[in-house]
Amino acid sequence: MPEQVIRTNPLSLSVAENSPFSFGVTYETANPVNNTLNGLTLRLHFDSEAIDFGAVENLESFDVFVTNPSENSENQSGVDDGDPNTDSYIVIGWISQNPVWPGDDQTYPVTLYNANFTTLDGFTGTTINFTSSDNPSEDGVVYELDAQSLTLNLAQAGITVDPTTGLTTTEAGGTDTFTVVLTSQPSANVTIPIASSDATEGTADVTELVFTPD
Repeated sequence: MPEQVIRTNPLSLSVAENSPFSFGVTYETANPVNNTLNGLTLRLHFDSEAIDFGAVENLESFDVFVTNPSENSENQSGVDDGDPNTDSYIVIGWISQNPVWPGDDQTYPVTLYNANFTTLDGFTGTTINFTSSDNPSEDGVVYELDAQSLTLNLAQAGITVDPTTGLTTTEAGGTDTFTVVLTSQPSANVTIPIASSDATEGTADVTELVFTPD
């Protein structure tokens, strides 16, 4: 089936709570390849309770850009991507009076734009979807939209320990010092177990470290 192919770059992201992130939206055609259709109206759907829309950058105009992106409500407009978790969308449209969009001189896949968002309080992950309001055609052949969703996952806090070697104590109750650092703000308690490399020598007074979010 002839297709207009939409993909994000990257295809998935891990993002911490209350953190900005961005991704590119790319375009090409397939089955058969045709880089001179008459345009595209593309909607990006998202959950406004999980992420906040910021702006669109590096918007490719191809000299036929017709729509400025802004946030719209699915409930008010009646637009639905079939995902009950999304409630908002932005729409960008391109159109050409002649079937020359986006043009033979492009290197495919073409980056249509870069989208900027920020995760909100309580973010645990979400999905961004794409739909189109119409499917262009050439010589009676309709090009359907083939759009892969972008998966957003909650980034887990990483841990660094310094030093990582030479940590020893004695049976007489000796002590040693090391530093444990989280590489990002945790969204829940992070527990680090502590144990002896030789259980026959006894147990540590402290069996775990717990990092609690502010």
